[in-house]
Amino acid sequence: MGEDNLMETEKWYSRPVFSVSNIRKSLQFYCDLLGFDRSWKYEENGHTIVTQVSKGDLELILAANLDRVGNGRIFISLDGSELAKLEQLIKAKEIETENIHWGYPTIRIKDLDGNEMLFPLED
Repeated sequence: MGEDNLMETEKWYSRPVFSVSNIRKSLQFYCDLLGFDRSWKYEENGHTIVTQVSKGDLELILAANLDRVGNGRIFISLDGSELAKLEQLIKAKEIETENIHWGYPTIRIKDLDGNEMLFPLED
């Protein structure tokens, strides 16, 4: 089997990790405000240390890691109908956003710690 064939059969699976200062408050932001679902959690001494939230095919790990708080960024491409739903959600819940230029017009949403979600407005 040649190298080209090997690359065609590989399936990579990734989940970005956002370091956060307060898991409980981050869950409120992602679940209550943005509509994510909580997938799982890992606890130590009764305190959640790591948890995962998901929305559609996006899975995002939130980790209590004060040394890295606020340094995460994810680029999320949505088709037209999903982008329209996001824009409706932003308006309905008065979610703070910023319109930036990141190669093309982009909506930026920052979580409570400054981790960024970037949503391009063009293909």
